[in-house]
Amino acid sequence: MLPNRAPQGNELQRNRKVELQVNGYRMRINESKVYMHEIKMEVAFNTLKGLRNVDLLARPANDVIRQKRRRLIWSIFHATRIKHPQQFLYNEYEYVYDCGGALFALHQIGDGNRIEFVMKMADFPEEAKGQLHRAEHVILRLAFTRILDLRQSNLYDGGEAGEQRCRFVQQFLDILTSQYVLGSDQHLVFQNSRYSADPREDIEAHLSKVIKKGASKTINIVGDQKNQEALLFVEPRRSPFMADKKVLDIVEEVRRELGGRSSNAQLKKKLEDLLKGIVVETIHQKDAVQFPVKGFSAEPAGVLSFTMDAGESTTVADYFKRRYHLHVDRDMLCVVCERRQQKFYFPCEVLVVLPGQRVHCSRQTPKLVEQLIKESQQLPSRMKEEVNHEREVYVHELNQQLKAFNVTVDTELCTAVGKVLPPPVIQYEQRTVSADVDRSGQKITGRQWKVSGQRFVRPAPTPEKWVLCVFENALESESTRTFARAYVNAARSHGLILGEPIIERLQEVNQSTIYARGQAYKSNDVKFILFIFGGDRKNFERDIMKESETLFNYTTQAVNTKTAMKAISDRGAFMVLDNLVMKTNLKLGGINHELANAQDFPQGYLEKVLFKAGRVFIGLDLQSPGMLGGADEFTLDPTVVGMTFTLGSPADMRGTYWYQPAKKKYISRLKDAIEDVLMVYQESVGSLPNDIVIYRAGVSEGDILMVVSEEIPAIKDYLTTLDNPDGCPYTSPHRDGCAEEFHHAPHAAGGPPNRTSPRRERRTRNLSFDEYR
Repeated sequence: MLPNRAPQGNELQRNRKVELQVNGYRMRINESKVYMHEIKMEVAFNTLKGLRNVDLLARPANDVIRQKRRRLIWSIFHATRIKHPQQFLYNEYEYVYDCGGALFALHQIGDGNRIEFVMKMADFPEEAKGQLHRAEHVILRLAFTRILDLRQSNLYDGGEAGEQRCRFVQQFLDILTSQYVLGSDQHLVFQNSRYSADPREDIEAHLSKVIKKGASKTINIVGDQKNQEALLFVEPRRSPFMADKKVLDIVEEVRRELGGRSSNAQLKKKLEDLLKGIVVETIHQKDAVQFPVKGFSAEPAGVLSFTMDAGESTTVADYFKRRYHLHVDRDMLCVVCERRQQKFYFPCEVLVVLPGQRVHCSRQTPKLVEQLIKESQQLPSRMKEEVNHEREVYVHELNQQLKAFNVTVDTELCTAVGKVLPPPVIQYEQRTVSADVDRSGQKITGRQWKVSGQRFVRPAPTPEKWVLCVFENALESESTRTFARAYVNAARSHGLILGEPIIERLQEVNQSTIYARGQAYKSNDVKFILFIFGGDRKNFERDIMKESETLFNYTTQAVNTKTAMKAISDRGAFMVLDNLVMKTNLKLGGINHELANAQDFPQGYLEKVLFKAGRVFIGLDLQSPGMLGGADEFTLDPTVVGMTFTLGSPADMRGTYWYQPAKKKYISRLKDAIEDVLMVYQESVGSLPNDIVIYRAGVSEGDILMVVSEEIPAIKDYLTTLDNPDGCPYTSPHRDGCAEEFHHAPHAAGGPPNRTSPRRERRTRNLSFDEYR
């Protein structure tokens, strides 16, 4: 049982206002104006066909080129500034450059016409020369565009011109506060986010990945039309990157992940999923070669052969032994490099992954996502420390541009007063709302959250003609007619009037037949088509129908066969029909409901009605690691069951957890768990509760029957053997999809039978993960 973390004397308090700290800092702008310029940058390379100009500001192909390109562009700009002092009149800190097309300065550069600077290779530092080894020269074109007014009381004065100026001010301040980061090789920069390039700060993650710490930064203009101010917002981030290690080590790690009996085909697929497109570098040559991984060979290095220039055929393993005196693993797959439509093969031993390459969402495994969530979770005090740290990174004391442009950033976080509002409620045409209590605090009978019987705020106009089309016998004829009647009746109950549909069955479903029917529907003034299809929800028939909407100017709605069958079944049909009709009303231009201000809870409602004395709330949920991913992510780790409960007050709660086999979908050991709750409650409050409300989270539609047949009887069998404080047994008068409520019931004459109380001594059992492996 987890310890009680609530302080002593905890009480419910009604807070109307809450003082908040925002992860933002006020910016003080004391300069009146800056000058905006546009930059273009090209490199002229020597080729066999002559000079070829390459746009340096074009989008880089990968993350490695992105970081190198940023540092190269930064070097080129400042070398140009030093080389041409007649144009760049002041020191380096009076220019703000984003390593792209935007330059801000404290003076206008040039007379307004485009200026062209041609820089020779000898004008650049050695690092830049290394990246431009085949270049003849660099051309930098610069043009003055506008004067930007920075008067703080007039950042935005309404209208399109004001919005445009606001955007330019945000752009200027964003670039200004990024100057130290952009000019440093200690950071990896991706648009408005930066991450530390120091490998010592990396956190090891699943399958040759690391998690890097960083932050994103945005500038917002806030206030009214008369007075505005700029705020710098900093949000700490965690992001996965590929670990910079040998490809051989990654292959071995993947082999261990797959197990010892995996085939080369399985290994090849897993490696390509992990490394395809990742940039690697050779380590066996004096002049290292960098290239993105195209894939992996189907054959190992000792079998994979190629023909050399002399016409001799050899294997990759023999070639590297003869040429470089390297003994490579003959059973290891090779990395494929593709250049100029030719394929080259490299053993894994001679390649390393270059640092600074992000792992995109499509490659993030459930285990990695779980690690990211864990590393991102922080207490508020720790979060505040990290926000302040990230501010220091951007607003660094070495950022001399801030001083030159006379802009300061506060050191303290912004504060604000938040107003506590009651939750909004859904309102329909009859002005009934989805509330559980009335103004007097009494519980409203019935299910007000249900849509049944509620008319839409604005039903859509009635379509004169509409078609119910069934694709490829997705629904049999009798079921189709039953569905049509149920659908039309459900729509009418909400105020949406639909006539009898024209029912069609389309046996051959392809683009030409759908377009032919679409043209016929348009000619006959059909405005709405509801089509039923089988198979996968993401099939091509659905996509073609959605395309036909724009071609023939009608509205379509897709219904899967399973959904249609649920709508005419005996289990939850009204919910399915309500969902379909609400979607139809929106598609046809109607409004289903609107949000209204809720009446606040009456004084004492929480204490006297909801959390009244003698009532305990118990919450249960379970999480199975095996459900997080596909077959490749299956784990033998057990399922974790979590439980929390109240002890007489919503601010006083306790919790616990236990393990059970991973494949078990319902919660076991419920009798012991409820027994523990009642014992702790009795020790804390002094008596057993009058009412027990149990909430079970995470129940899908397919799990409802299992929960009803396995969990609820286990709880009921135990509770009905106990007496509550009044000497009456617990009974279960109410049950719905998410809660089970037990309370006492009066006995017949003769008094209650003899019942037992929860045990005074709690059994303890230390469970280990090994028990369920």
